[in-house]
Amino acid sequence: MKFSNSGRYLLSVSRDRSWKLFERKTENNRFELCRGISSKNAYHTRIIWSCDWSDDDKYFVTASRDKRVFVWYGENASVDQCKPVGNNLDLTESITACAFAPSKCTDDNYLIALGFESGRIEFYKWSFELGFIQFCAVEDRFSHHSTVKRLSFRKKFFTKDKFKEFHLASCSEDASARLFSLKA
Repeated sequence: MKFSNSGRYLLSVSRDRSWKLFERKTENNRFELCRGISSKNAYHTRIIWSCDWSDDDKYFVTASRDKRVFVWYGENASVDQCKPVGNNLDLTESITACAFAPSKCTDDNYLIALGFESGRIEFYKWSFELGFIQFCAVEDRFSHHSTVKRLSFRKKFFTKDKFKEFHLASCSEDASARLFSLKA
């Protein structure tokens, strides 16, 4: 589960391959279901392990055991927009964790970190126009030795040498935690 950065929405993902988006109603301060996909969707075919919101809440990402990553319309989307934005990312291994960076990169693309069952972590840039582009990966010697369970970017970032410097924390089933720094 993940709250949008504005706090207006709550996104949940499930073992049944569905996701649900709840909106907070200001009149009673309760969350009500506003849209989602069912377990019989044509997108994810296995458990959805992780989700996260872009910094501007325009999009959210879902990652699954089926080795697929999808970006979806976030805040202010209509019920008709319960479909992925652009093409999905098909990989060769189950994705167990995902995280959007707290800001767009200097080239105006979003940065998404993906954690895998093997313990690897990869970074992809994404934009509506270009889709997914692999940016970099953590070297094997610095990777986890078992399934990545969580990824979280530090909300504060730094601008250095015309690039933004982001910090990512990760934890794994191997009982380790790692901290990474990258410029994008």
